[in-house]
Amino acid sequence: MKKSFFGLFCLFFVPIAGLLAQSAKVAVRPPSRWVEPRPFDAAGMPAYGQGIGYYFLLVDQQDHAQQEEGYRHYAYKILTSEGLQAMSDISVSFDPAYQQLAVHTLRIHRNGQVIDQMQKTIRTIQREQSMDRFIYDGSLTAVINLNDVRVGDIIEYAYSRKGENPVNRGHNTWYISLNYSSGTESIFQRVVVPTTLPVYLKYTNTEQKPVIADQAGQRTYTWSVTKVPGLVTDEQVPSWYSAFSSVTMTTFADWGQVADWARPLYTVQEADRKKLIAMAAGQFSATTPEAYAEEVIRFVQDEVRYLGFETGLNSHKPHAPLDVYNQRFGDCKDKALLLTTLLNARGIEAYPMLVHTSDRAHVSESAPSLYAFDHCVAQVKLNDSTFYIDATISGQGGMSGRHYFPRYGKGLVIDGRSRDFVSLDTPQPYAITETQTVDIDSIGGAANLTVRTVCIGGEADDVRSQFYGNSREEIQKRYLKFYGDTYPDIEVRQPLRFTDQRDSNIVVIDEYYTIPTFWKPDEKDPKTLMCDVSAQSIDSRISVSKFAKRTAPFRLTYPLNYTHTIVINVPEDWTIEDKDQRIDRDQYAYEYSRRYVDRKVMITTHYETKDASVPVDLYQQYIDDHNAMRDNLWYSLTYDTDFAGQSMSSPTAAGMAWLAMAVAISVLLSVWIYRRYDPVPDHSPEWARPIDGNLVYARYGLVLTLFMLIVEVISNPYLFSGNLWLPELMAGQYGSAVLYAVYQVYGAVLVPVGVMSIALFQQGRSSTPRVTSVFFGALVGMPLLTAIAMFTEDANGGGWSPGSLIFVLLLAGIWIGYFRSSSQVKRTFVVPARGE
Repeated sequence: MKKSFFGLFCLFFVPIAGLLAQSAKVAVRPPSRWVEPRPFDAAGMPAYGQGIGYYFLLVDQQDHAQQEEGYRHYAYKILTSEGLQAMSDISVSFDPAYQQLAVHTLRIHRNGQVIDQMQKTIRTIQREQSMDRFIYDGSLTAVINLNDVRVGDIIEYAYSRKGENPVNRGHNTWYISLNYSSGTESIFQRVVVPTTLPVYLKYTNTEQKPVIADQAGQRTYTWSVTKVPGLVTDEQVPSWYSAFSSVTMTTFADWGQVADWARPLYTVQEADRKKLIAMAAGQFSATTPEAYAEEVIRFVQDEVRYLGFETGLNSHKPHAPLDVYNQRFGDCKDKALLLTTLLNARGIEAYPMLVHTSDRAHVSESAPSLYAFDHCVAQVKLNDSTFYIDATISGQGGMSGRHYFPRYGKGLVIDGRSRDFVSLDTPQPYAITETQTVDIDSIGGAANLTVRTVCIGGEADDVRSQFYGNSREEIQKRYLKFYGDTYPDIEVRQPLRFTDQRDSNIVVIDEYYTIPTFWKPDEKDPKTLMCDVSAQSIDSRISVSKFAKRTAPFRLTYPLNYTHTIVINVPEDWTIEDKDQRIDRDQYAYEYSRRYVDRKVMITTHYETKDASVPVDLYQQYIDDHNAMRDNLWYSLTYDTDFAGQSMSSPTAAGMAWLAMAVAISVLLSVWIYRRYDPVPDHSPEWARPIDGNLVYARYGLVLTLFMLIVEVISNPYLFSGNLWLPELMAGQYGSAVLYAVYQVYGAVLVPVGVMSIALFQQGRSSTPRVTSVFFGALVGMPLLTAIAMFTEDANGGGWSPGSLIFVLLLAGIWIGYFRSSSQVKRTFVVPARGE
């Protein structure tokens, strides 16, 4: 649909469809008598920093509702050569179907002299600004090329457009701007309406009321401002947001009146309806309402191409559905009315619905107007459910009632009953899941990259359109270039595959690549090899400027639901630090996970937008969050070639030397304790009790504990390896090096202590309670140290869950408490070492 705004700065050329010297289409005459003349101050200059190559001295816009005429009068001063290039030509657009253009004034003011330019030839050209979107509105542009324009000149021109689109049928909307992006010396806005015509005003970023005067049955609304500074706006703001000061004057009291105005436009002639029903009966064979609805939807979406001729009435009034059916083309409103008419033919309730594709739900915040919408879709009621169809989406997947419908927010249904908007906030499927699998056969060698992308809902519709509109070779080349930014020598291993599950609206893309040079030496340490992986597909979606000073909301890509997973299959054991991060805001959500299991690195990133914009007061938080997200986009694997051919558990000389030394120290210390440690018993050896009762169970438990300890030591894959702690030591990470070194030998060091404890126990030695308590206490340190040392390898603490750790702590506490406080223990273990 065409949205008509009388723009101030529509002064530039675009490629044209035709060029004709038809000055007869443009009249040259004085302005109408109702126009109020306005002077301008030729000495006016912009404030410091406000000049942009030219400066508007006067913006004079006047409209007369009853005369159906709009008068425009501008004067601007050329300040620089750039302004000379930009503003030496004048162009004015008009629709010849219902408008006549008249030029009143064309002058150059130079050093107090007035140079009349009215003798210049006025040419008209037809330029279709929406031709790239297959929309033709038939408007013409009058073009005037001024000669001998110089820096310092003031260009003044005035013109009128007479005639209103007959589709308005007595209604209208005027947009009154009170400031612009560049500074303006004087702005004069005047609207004349009959005193009997109700009008309603909506103010945006201003409280300036008009001066209202009545005369001869006409009411005049006037706004006048001077020395207006230019307004520099932020980038990437939502379309519904405006920082400019403006007033909207409309003849519609509410949206119900807009619906009433639109209803006759979407009425189908009974004769055409009957012919269309007969044609549909011969074309569509489905017997159930559901199947018929699906057949009709796909016909209108796929076989009626999108093409609009929106001249005159047809800027808002759809063409007859019978004509659209026969010619097999139409714009959004044509296709929506054809779809609803065909559905009505089988008794299915369906109506056209007006929406705004970018303002979305905020459209209801604007003043009621026939220009408030830019798109038309269909509401369908079937089987006690209501769903919506955008008939302009060709190749759409899904079945009846389960098609993806864009998040237009709100819509005005043209059913003869609706008085306000309906909410369109039902969640819609819209997701991408991308999985990159990197298979590394050897360190330093090539890698195979396999990418599977699954698109659901609206994403599937978009990708399906790309694949049906482009060759596979072209798409493959585009994808290859995308990955080539990261891996310059990447090659296609086999052609991509495209799988379309249209009924469920799921599209699957499989890509296969080889990366010959996956590993590269570290620039700082050539002995270290590195390879990089990244979530490239999410990178552009979360990139953000670090500059946080804004005055307007920040526009987001919405909807967006992207899950990116990287799976790296490594050929050797690796030390990978697990990581989790989650950010959840009202406008967006992010989740990151990195895991390492069985020589497989898995990195998952999920990003989702939940709203279309970020409020200005939360923009700094948005920047901080997204910078934190970007820190996780890239991940590097490093490999020290000094350890080439060794896995983390491979025996090393350093590891075996450290193990031998630690065990030797433990044995010597155990022998010394066995022979020399001789605490005084609480009771005389003459009254020693035999080992019986609970002590029998304690002895069995001690022997079983030693056996399990030996099994644990033998099964430790790092028993003879220094690869856990030696790299940390070389990197200067002394704390981590000590932790890993102790972890390597901890169990082996406790074995001699356990053997000594059993020997002391069996002999009833007085040192047994204390030595055994130390042994059990040291055993508690084993799972704790394992959980700490292995946490980066295994989120479950190397097999020790919190529950198992608590159990071990409780068990050790019971035995230690028993050996330290039991009277039976004190009477049994009374034999001194020197008494043997």
